[in-house]
Amino acid sequence: YILFARYLRKIVEESQYARIFLGIPGLLFLSIAILIATGYSQYAGMGALFIVGIAFIIRGFSIDTHVIGWLKSSPIIFFSSLMGTITILISMYMGIGKVLSEVAVNPTLMGNIAGMTGIFIDVSSDIILIGFSIIIGGRIIEKTLRKSSKVWHNIVSLTFIVTIRPLLKGVAETLIKQEYSIQAILTPLLIPTITTITLIIFFTLIEGVIPKRRGKKNEN
Repeated sequence: YILFARYLRKIVEESQYARIFLGIPGLLFLSIAILIATGYSQYAGMGALFIVGIAFIIRGFSIDTHVIGWLKSSPIIFFSSLMGTITILISMYMGIGKVLSEVAVNPTLMGNIAGMTGIFIDVSSDIILIGFSIIIGGRIIEKTLRKSSKVWHNIVSLTFIVTIRPLLKGVAETLIKQEYSIQAILTPLLIPTITTITLIIFFTLIEGVIPKRRGKKNEN
């Protein structure tokens, strides 16, 4: 009894054990109760397995520890990555929903992989690009505040994401219409390619020139 009481006290008082032995079962019971109360008791088993599975994944891969450490080390990157990821997931949901609705209207589209892919890209590409822009924008802000000389890497990435939109729209249109044209893909491809290469060369030269000038000033 003494040993049992000791472990029971540890479970109740220590947060690392309380989350597992009290938090997860509590969430499990609450979810099952809500499902039963709302008339979805048939999904109680599935919901329980889902919660337990998520809990095992989080603890098994130490996701909670990594997230807390990430939040403490760089809140800006954490929140921008979180918002960007949510935005990307929403865009994917919208794209898949559009594809399914088009298939419902035109069942023959089910066998047209290219057409479905084109619809998905056409609907979701803009919001996906916004999501990635949010993620990279957070990194730019973080590196700017830290006065990092490598901030230009993210600026180039952001520029590439912004300029790649016409290419994605061209690819989507080509897949939907099934009219393959090299010009329709090549022309939009040149814009992000040339812009990105130009920026890389520019920032590389700047990164090499500034330290040399500072060195000469220090010598004088």
